[in-house]
Amino acid sequence: MAYFLMIVCVITCTIQSPLKKLYQNQSKKGTFLFTALIQLVAACFFGGACLVSGSFAYEWGVLPYSLLFAVATSTCCITSVLALRYGSLALTSLISSYSLMLPTMYGFFRFQESVYVTQLIGIALLLVSLYLTNMTKKSSKEGDVPAEKSHFSMKWLVLVIVMALTNGMCAIVQKEEQYRFAGAYKNEFMMVALLVSFGVLTVVGLILERRDIGVVIKKGAIPAVLTGAANGATNLLVMVVTATIAASIFFPVISGGGMVLAYILSVTLFKEKFTTGQKIGILLGVVSLVFLNLNLECFKIGSFA
Repeated sequence: MAYFLMIVCVITCTIQSPLKKLYQNQSKKGTFLFTALIQLVAACFFGGACLVSGSFAYEWGVLPYSLLFAVATSTCCITSVLALRYGSLALTSLISSYSLMLPTMYGFFRFQESVYVTQLIGIALLLVSLYLTNMTKKSSKEGDVPAEKSHFSMKWLVLVIVMALTNGMCAIVQKEEQYRFAGAYKNEFMMVALLVSFGVLTVVGLILERRDIGVVIKKGAIPAVLTGAANGATNLLVMVVTATIAASIFFPVISGGGMVLAYILSVTLFKEKFTTGQKIGILLGVVSLVFLNLNLECFKIGSFA
């Protein structure tokens, strides 16, 4: 059952970006309201977890972490939706996955967490992957994509960098909150943060996108609800599955499997085309994600303590 749930987690984690892109392909309006609805649905999952546990415990010391997480996740969600409007699903998903480098590096220095040789290999492969995915062809040979159709637009590049940084910040804030309160208030912390995010995004949306409410309800309600449900389900599944499956197995499968699925959806559903260099870069990206998460004891080489 645990391995089945792990596969479900790969799907719920990966399907969020395609759902956002489907909405962006249908309508480029109501970004804040669309994102607000996603946050509300995700918050409901953590509220449900509190109800199932039969308790709601929260202390004021958790609030700053919730507020900081709300800012980071709001920014991440907005920029991810916009990045998917202007760029490739596969490449956006790949760069988003690289955000795990931030909490990894943070853990090295903040908590003196162990360094693994596989992580160093993963970082090296990541850098090569970034270079290759940015390569373009100057001419359109058979099987290649013309440069003007494959390179990064500056708008997409800025959006995806902000998305990756704020996604990494979300993980760092979660890590700090769990460290500060010894693993307590996980569901309450997330529920409050997502509700704050929902409130802020709704207010901004009502100010800037009043005329788009009908469009969001008509074209965005179903994708937003499904995305929010997938987001909430992913977070809950991570907490459940990691209690029974080793992290050294779970996270490489989630990272690598999710990227492979994102690439398949990019090519089949959205008909995206990539240069040979970008295909190699994506493949190396998948390998780097596996190595970054493959933290077995036999690969440990020390810490920064």
